[in-house]
Amino acid sequence: MPRLKGSKDLKKRKERKDKDKKRKRVNLIRFPKKTGHKEIIKLYVWKKDYMTLEGFHRWSKKIRPKIKRIVYKPVLRIDVNVEDISNEEKLKQFMVDNFWDGYFIIRGVSGSVASTYRRKWVRMAEVKIIDTSEGLRAFIKNKSRMSKYWFWRGG
Repeated sequence: MPRLKGSKDLKKRKERKDKDKKRKRVNLIRFPKKTGHKEIIKLYVWKKDYMTLEGFHRWSKKIRPKIKRIVYKPVLRIDVNVEDISNEEKLKQFMVDNFWDGYFIIRGVSGSVASTYRRKWVRMAEVKIIDTSEGLRAFIKNKSRMSKYWFWRGG
């Protein structure tokens, strides 16, 4: 927070711990991506659903036209082997094997240096599972954050 004019600090202000590690390039040299060593990663799976009519009517009449009628419900906190979600096909198969039809959001722990004091859950991917005549099929949307993880091999 900026200091007001004329005010004095009683103690030294905190600085970022990763202040000098923030840059990925120094003199146009790109540093190699660090590879992780974990075999298991923690995931949260949330279900994106529509708000019930009863829940919608709990809001005041003035606010109702402005709110989105979408709610997010936590479904499962699961430990997953990183090989099971290492590319797009494996991630689809994992979701079809373990979940039902619906729209799911996969959240994982951010590996950022600035958030080491607590777990910061970030949206890794969104998966839509539909029931077809051949069985369940999964479609992945918004998977751009997966490339930041060491186990992701694209696809």
